[in-house]
Order: sequence, then structure tokens, then C-alpha cells
Amino acid sequence: GEKMSVPCDQYSSPTYVPDLVKNVFSLLELGKNGVFHVVGSDVMSRCEFAMKAAEAFGFDAALVEPKITEELSQKAPRPLKAGLRTDKFTRETGIVPLNVKGGLEAAKALWLENGKKI
Repeated sequence: GEKMSVPCDQYSSPTYVPDLVKNVFSLLELGKNGVFHVVGSDVMSRCEFAMKAAEAFGFDAALVEPKITEELSQKAPRPLKAGLRTDKFTRETGIVPLNVKGGLEAAKALWLENGKKI
């Protein structure tokens, strides 16, 4: 029930970790070499992600307070544009990593399966 300040000018690729693990193993099984971005398929601001996560789990997204990085007292510097492209991974494996909606749905299902209440 408390407000949370989240950067609206920092962009990243939210990633559902079980999907990351599955996709890394797919690369290994296919014998792929090289550099692959194995992250979620969406790039969005951290604030947008926080709002989507709040909505997915039934929390009040209005409590997510957008702030620019300069307004936050983050202990470590953060890049503003950190999103990654997954084109090469998809082209070479035929796998499309989960997007934010799919990752949040999977996380919510796992949460509920483990007896957590929303």
C-alpha cells in the first residue's frame, strides 16, 4: 500500500528466469556458439514494467511513481538504454523468448501454484 519510486527513463529487457534457463539449454542442445541475447522479447522502461507487474498480480499500479534517474538516489549508476535484441537467438533456434505479458502470467501461475494469495 505504499508508493514506490521507479525510473521511467531506464529501459531494459525484463526476463522470466525459467524461460532464460530453458533458452540457454536450447542453445547448448543445438550446439550453438557465439554471443546470444537470451532475454525477454520486450524492451520497456522499468516503470512500465513495474506497472504491468502490479496489474498482473492485482496490486494498485497507481502506487508506482515514475521518476527520472536523476531524482533517484541509486547507489550504483544504471544505464538508460539497456534493452537487448533477441533476433539472432530466434533466427538460430526458432524460439521466441517470452514477452513481458507471458512472463508475468507464468510467474503469477507459479506464485498461485505455491499457495500464495493475491
